[in-house]
Amino acid sequence: MGLTDPAGDTGRLLAELDIDAVARLDDVDAIKTLVLRCIQQATAGTAHAPTRDSVMRFSRAGTTGLLARFWTSWRWANAAPANSQSAAEGVHRLRSAGLWVKLQNSLATSGPGSPCPA
Repeated sequence: MGLTDPAGDTGRLLAELDIDAVARLDDVDAIKTLVLRCIQQATAGTAHAPTRDSVMRFSRAGTTGLLARFWTSWRWANAAPANSQSAAEGVHRLRSAGLWVKLQNSLATSGPGSPCPA
């Protein structure tokens, strides 16, 4: 269950995790409805739970592994002799591999404010 703006970063992340139990913080009626729905679903055993893989990407092991892969790729990308062209090539290689975007997305969506659906 998320109490957030569905169009914001957290709302989009919850949607990515197939969590549709979201209500805006300023919508008291929607929050009441959502809480009752979640209680009913939990009682009936029909509440949605994200897959283990989708949750593990927010774990320490998942983010540490991503960071390690990033640094390994960065080191590899910058292993050429230092010159202005090799630095540009290194950035290009990271972007081509998609590792920089994955790291940025992971860091932006993990940490103290990460969703922790029950």
